[in-house]
Amino acid sequence: MRHVMALVGSRGDVQPALAVALELRRRGHEVVTGVAPNLVPLAGRLGLDPVPLGIDSARLLGSDLVRRDMRSAHPCAGCGRCAPSRRRAGPSCGPG
Repeated sequence: MRHVMALVGSRGDVQPALAVALELRRRGHEVVTGVAPNLVPLAGRLGLDPVPLGIDSARLLGSDLVRRDMRSAHPCAGCGRCAPSRRRAGPSCGPG
C-alpha cells in the first residue's frame, strides 16, 4: 500500500510522524513524506526520501508573528477576531 504523509509543523510535531513513516516502510509499505524544507535533512538521515513541503518552520518560529503574537501571555493574542477587543478595557472572546 502507498501512504502519502504531509507533515506540517516544527520538529516536535513532525518527528513522531516520521517514526510512523519508518514503521510503515518496515512493514513493506511505500511511504512518501512531505516536510518543511528545514526538516528535509532530518527525514533523509532517517532513511526516508522526503519532499520539501510548505515553509521553513524554523524561520516561522523565529518570526515576529510568533515571537510577538503567538507566544503572548494574553489569551486572545493569536486570535485575529479578538484583536480589536484587546484595545478596549478587557478581552472579549467568544461568539458575537
